Amino acid sequence: MRCTSLSIAVLGGGSWGSALAHLLAHAGHSVTLLVRDAAQADELNASHCNSRYLPGLRLHNAVRAVADAGFRFPPDSPARTLLAAADLLILAVPCQFIRDVLGRCIAWLSPSCVLVNAAKGIEIS
Repeated sequence: MRCTSLSIAVLGGGSWGSALAHLLAHAGHSVTLLVRDAAQADELNASHCNSRYLPGLRLHNAVRAVADAGFRFPPDSPARTLLAAADLLILAVPCQFIRDVLGRCIAWLSPSCVLVNAAKGIEIS
């Protein structure tokens, strides 16, 4: 039995977030990586490669990327629309940044959005 396709946002385009996005896209879900760097988003969307964090792996064609510099979510950010439409938000940024980043994006999430913490490490403070 196959589950319904979900709209999934993965917050963090490092090796872990990219690998999770790749696997979720293979499972048939609509997956968007939310990254901090526009050049990284452009590379991911054009070549489906993340040469900095996962060299040699071609990501699933269904993975797309949206950039939001520093995860600041300004009014014109396409990340706001992405977050509002997400059924599932996977947090794949280092633990020491989760509190700050989630505090800035929580206002744009649907009340029904499920959060999954896939962050590595511990919060330093």
